[in-house]
Amino acid sequence: MLDESVYIKPGERIDDLQRASLRIIQNPKTLCFGVDAVLLAHFARAKPGECVCDLGTGNGIVALLVCALYPVRHVHAVEIQAQLCDMARRSVAMNGLSSKITIHQLDLRSAADRLGHGTFDLVLSNPPYLPKDTGLLNPSSTLAVSRHEISCSLSDVATASAKLLKNRGRAALVYRADRTAQLLSTLSQARLEPKRIRCVHSKPGTDACLILVEAVKLARPGVVVRPPLFLRDSDGKASAEMEQLYKGGTLLV
Repeated sequence: MLDESVYIKPGERIDDLQRASLRIIQNPKTLCFGVDAVLLAHFARAKPGECVCDLGTGNGIVALLVCALYPVRHVHAVEIQAQLCDMARRSVAMNGLSSKITIHQLDLRSAADRLGHGTFDLVLSNPPYLPKDTGLLNPSSTLAVSRHEISCSLSDVATASAKLLKNRGRAALVYRADRTAQLLSTLSQARLEPKRIRCVHSKPGTDACLILVEAVKLARPGVVVRPPLFLRDSDGKASAEMEQLYKGGTLLV
């Protein structure tokens, strides 16, 4: 039986991902993943044998889920913050995935120079949602960098994705719905043409809170807008689709 105490540090905990017996190390004072990361991993549709890059991996949640969901060749996960890289590496080792996931402590703006231009089939990112000068910065520097555009902007993420991707490679992102126009425009400017969109709502009758977008490098214009995804039903319970996901199923992508 695995001795989990080997992998955790004071203040950390180990959570069950409910997928392929995977677990993840988290620290509530630094970073815990949210539903947006889970949705992104399911929305991504990685294909067998693909090489994937996860930009801004945080504690490694998306990289771990991608390996659980798809028979990919390898995931290169990029994170600028040393503390999160350390946590992610320990989670990868704890799950026996060191041969499938590599954590790189790296500024995503230089990721292509280190990992290779035109190398990846799929790039994933859950970028910081808030401009640097918007709202109150979290007193935790780790959370502030994760939530605000301090270390990178949306344009930086799009540019880095375009450099990393092969021609016709795909970028999948999750972002705040109220910044949809900026997201689509920024992707197009980076030669990443939005091709598939899905809006996420907290429940029926509410405005979208998140948007999931897949863009293809050097593709022609033309986008498919998928049916909305509701996190909860009108009674406040998990929606049928989310309930299916929690039980090990997949999303309507």
